[in-house]
Amino acid sequence: MKEFFTTIRMDNFDSEIKEGNRPLLLACILRGDDFKEQIKVLESVSKRYYDALKVCLLDEDCVRSYKKLGIVGTPTFLILYKGKEMARKLGKVDMETLSSFVLRVWTNFQEDNEQQRATSNEQPATSYQQPETSNEK
Repeated sequence: MKEFFTTIRMDNFDSEIKEGNRPLLLACILRGDDFKEQIKVLESVSKRYYDALKVCLLDEDCVRSYKKLGIVGTPTFLILYKGKEMARKLGKVDMETLSSFVLRVWTNFQEDNEQQRATSNEQPATSYQQPETSNEK
């Protein structure tokens, strides 16, 4: 079975969060009543945005990481790029809500990158294809 997201633990926190050439969606979800439902949503988002976004699940045992990221409640969904937070979504989500969140942040990310390249006359290091917006699951 293919893994649709990476689990972030203390031993891989820095390498997974701070490195990489694409934005990262980090899900912070406690094991409880809604865990399986939220994991299904996370898997769907991971499949849909596979080329544009890395999707990760923060291990519940990483209490220090929760504090480091300023997480006070779960579920919390963060979009990070090279270790810096771009956006945060609090609370339980469905596929449509999480997809809209990802698409909004991704669009802003692309626009910011284009503006930076235009002012610096640089060529893009990496080109991302816009995530599809279909409602297929």
